[in-house]
Amino acid sequence: MLSLGCLLARVDGIPPEVCARLEAAKLMLAGRTAYVDVFTPDAPMMLIVSLAPAKLAQAFNLAGYDLARCALIFEWLLATAMLALSASLILSRSRLRDSLSFQIFLLTLGFLNVATTYQFAEPEHYLMLGIIPFAIARWLEYSGRSLRPWECIICGIAGGIAATLDPLFATALFVWEVALLLQFMRLSVKIAGVLPMAVITYIAVQTGLNTFAPQMMHGYVSNVLPIINWDRISFDIRMYGYFSTPDARPSLYLLILSTVLALGLKCRNSLMTPLTVLGWTAFAFFVTECKGYLHNALPIFWASSLTISLASIALLSDLHRAVRRAKKRYRRSQLLEFAARLKPAMLAAFVLTTCTLSTLLVQEKQMVVAKNASRDLRGFELTDIPDIAELIAEKTQRGDSVLVFDNGPAPAFPAITLQERKPGSRILWGFHIPVLERSQWVPGVDNKERERLEKFYDDILREDLKENPPQLITIQDGATYDELKRMGTMKLIEDHYAFMGESNYFSANDPPKEFANYSYVSKVFLFAL
Repeated sequence: MLSLGCLLARVDGIPPEVCARLEAAKLMLAGRTAYVDVFTPDAPMMLIVSLAPAKLAQAFNLAGYDLARCALIFEWLLATAMLALSASLILSRSRLRDSLSFQIFLLTLGFLNVATTYQFAEPEHYLMLGIIPFAIARWLEYSGRSLRPWECIICGIAGGIAATLDPLFATALFVWEVALLLQFMRLSVKIAGVLPMAVITYIAVQTGLNTFAPQMMHGYVSNVLPIINWDRISFDIRMYGYFSTPDARPSLYLLILSTVLALGLKCRNSLMTPLTVLGWTAFAFFVTECKGYLHNALPIFWASSLTISLASIALLSDLHRAVRRAKKRYRRSQLLEFAARLKPAMLAAFVLTTCTLSTLLVQEKQMVVAKNASRDLRGFELTDIPDIAELIAEKTQRGDSVLVFDNGPAPAFPAITLQERKPGSRILWGFHIPVLERSQWVPGVDNKERERLEKFYDDILREDLKENPPQLITIQDGATYDELKRMGTMKLIEDHYAFMGESNYFSANDPPKEFANYSYVSKVFLFAL
């Protein structure tokens, strides 16, 4: 309930990518085909998952903030189901139920959802919601404990679906299996077990997508996947790169700490080593993405926190035994005797307090609206340059089309979604422009394919501007503006829109530093009626 309260208290901070996926899902429900009629760099299964809250919102005629709440509550329900399933797997085994280690493990698992509310509905959060029950179930099978049929089915389906959310996520399941194999030095696979169910689910989903949505899959492979691959080889903002996100760096320190603890205590709990391997696999994902965003580091944080929770109980047990030995020597050692009587409730209270305080600190407002009196923005006081949300609210009406063209989903989202405006183009944000511009100098990139995609996206943008001109356009100054000018698209905009000057503002929402501390300088155009 604490995580739900945190979510509903910060709807303004819903991740921009989540709102972009919701807008894509709305267009798909209206008959558009993803990667053919609407373009976003998300994997197909992420858009399909986003259809659920979008359809629910459509059924109850919800929009704006209500749509955002619907998306967050949808994943909160999935997170609650994941926690309930994990608790069922552990607490239904008497030996594990009475173990303080696994009581704290479940408590940590629950509060991870509180500490990571800013990453709700991100692909990495969905990954952890699916892979944790799968991982626990597979560990139980390797430990010689039998699972009920419904546990095998649900945990296998959860792991299989999680693996389909991104082309790289299937590696996590494979690595977990290898880690368990090395931990137990034997293979444990049952025909009616969790792993076969996960593999069947993964194959069924991929087969279903290619069979029932061939146009969408062809569009993804031909129009989006090359850009994603080129982005990874041409863009480099990693954990310590230029403009990297400071928020993500503690995850590496936590991973190193958990690794040291796991190496020293691996014989105490057979789950610690596989969790550590999973954490380093997540770090490899983080480096591969080359972005340094906080949500990319989410699996590192989860795997490390769970490892440390198990290690802390092992250390506490060692302290308890040491105190008991010391008690025999020194009968008057009241302090040591008191430490030996630490109850699980006291440790739980400590975890609760720590997680609550960390959540409140993370949710402090970090957005500072930029003021720049040197740039003219007609219709506004020069001493009070608005941010993107104020600009959209002032210059457009509910239902108007707004095109905020930037090389990231912010600042277009969540402002467009929360204020019930419509995206001004089938290209929801300009993810392709910086990639196509950078990749022309990267070895190994097919220049003919690059030129084809460059013309493909430019033709779509031109067609949208001619047939459905948005009321308001803002274009990021710099590479995005220069590229549109080189392609001749800016000439089309300048012929039909009044130039309003330049605006310097921050993201309209309030997430961690990766968005809120980045200044967006954009040229503002208002449609000339």
